[in-house]
Amino acid sequence: MKARINATEWREIQRVLAGVKGAPGVLDALAPFGLWTDGALTPEALGLFRGFAERRGSVTARLRSRSGLVACQAWFSQSRAGTIMIDDGEALVFQQCAPGFFPVFLRGFLRIAPLPLAKSEGAVIEIETVTRLLEAKEDNGGLEGDDERLADSLREAAPEVWRAVVDGDWRLWSVTAGRVREGRRSAGDALVVLATPHGSLGVLPGGRNASIAAVVPLRSSTIWEVLTRMIAPAC
Repeated sequence: MKARINATEWREIQRVLAGVKGAPGVLDALAPFGLWTDGALTPEALGLFRGFAERRGSVTARLRSRSGLVACQAWFSQSRAGTIMIDDGEALVFQQCAPGFFPVFLRGFLRIAPLPLAKSEGAVIEIETVTRLLEAKEDNGGLEGDDERLADSLREAAPEVWRAVVDGDWRLWSVTAGRVREGRRSAGDALVVLATPHGSLGVLPGGRNASIAAVVPLRSSTIWEVLTRMIAPAC
């Protein structure tokens, strides 16, 4: 089952799931879609949001390309229920997903595919550039100028990847996962990858300079192995 709702409706749904009586009229627009009736969420809606309501694990994925930023949040319960929410910048799209099928969904969402091993030697990227690209909206300054700074960082050390970024043929994505306790998710490491037709580069923060991240070539098989191992505890 899938549902497309707005941010106001989602906030109200969370209140209802927490046991608060729904505010009059806020969720009436969901009735024609079989999600709301007689002032309550329908059994179909409760099934759709069960992963969120009973969440014990959570995964967040963000995907930036020249087309914009798309975010995905997924929650999973011990009862093997899963709820996925995709924020495409216009609305929130919800769907059910069993934990066992989530890696397949995530592979499609991030467009992970076999790629050649990227050629790169000693490339570094400013953490702030990566953060802005993955978190900022275009109307708040995201993307404008940051994609150029991303390209400039790679010009000497990874010229093929640099050219792909300049041409707009790139995807920058991040995935974090963790366990949820008392409504809060434990902090987890992030996997950040810049993918182009010439290969993928992993962005590895750390070292003496906290504002700079090393960039290293990653094989597609390595990315998939690390990613599945990372999300396993949450699913």
